[in-house]
Amino acid sequence: FLSCAPGPRPATGIADGQTFACFKLHPDNTDAGAQFPPRACARGYFCDPATLSEIPCPQGRADYRQSLSHASNCSVCLAGTFNPLEAEINCRFDCPPGTYSNVPGATNESVCQACPPGHYCGSGTNDPEKCPPGTYRNATGAKTVSDCTDCPSGTSSPNSGQVYSSDCKECTEGKFAVSGST
Repeated sequence: FLSCAPGPRPATGIADGQTFACFKLHPDNTDAGAQFPPRACARGYFCDPATLSEIPCPQGRADYRQSLSHASNCSVCLAGTFNPLEAEINCRFDCPPGTYSNVPGATNESVCQACPPGHYCGSGTNDPEKCPPGTYRNATGAKTVSDCTDCPSGTSSPNSGQVYSSDCKECTEGKFAVSGST
């Protein structure tokens, strides 16, 4: 086995550019001074080149790549997702349907806000979708496009993201509209 004392990287078979770490066998340090083979840093972790130790990617970050050398190399969770755990390979927690977040690197669901009126938000939304033309939504928390309300018969709206039924305008003389018309 190769020594994992700090210093120049030993010849290990680990590809150039990869960071490696050495691992103790027992948490009580009874193996102090033992020789350990270096190995590439695991997914969800980064390896501190100064201490040769493996450190978990922090909350709000995750990464599937091996051999990261600093916490900043762990990818920041995208807006619309969050990660309350360490050592994750992906940000697997989405803001629930009816909510959204534009905050990257979130560590918990508290960043997820209710979807605004005139919009709907599916799971993991970072930018609410506008209700389509011919519809409106006057409440928060819409989860799907079907939560948008059709304009009443005899009215229409060419614009998306409408909030009030009054945004649906009456048809001009000689014209008609069925429910949900644009």
